[in-house]
Amino acid sequence: MTKTTGRESDQFNLRFPDGMRDELKELAAKNGRSLNAEIIVRLKESIDLDGPAGFGPKSGYPVYMPDDLTEKVAAAATRMNRTIEAQALDTLEKSYLPPKP
Repeated sequence: MTKTTGRESDQFNLRFPDGMRDELKELAAKNGRSLNAEIIVRLKESIDLDGPAGFGPKSGYPVYMPDDLTEKVAAAATRMNRTIEAQALDTLEKSYLPPKP
């Protein structure tokens, strides 16, 4: 991100759900950023998800799937008692394994 924020930047008051501010403060400290910088980075990443590439940002966030595929993966995850992410990654990984002789 090339643009910076400062005292003259646009401001917006925001109400957080209980606990979210503390969680963001912890993440900001872990990432070596201020709370404000952490929120800006995360907002920018979410905006980039909707960008022209369509397959998620370079930072490794999940790829968005069509609703019908999400439902199939969610059903398989439920049957296997797994998260959707774990099921999707496992299925994708298996699709790249060499065929059995």
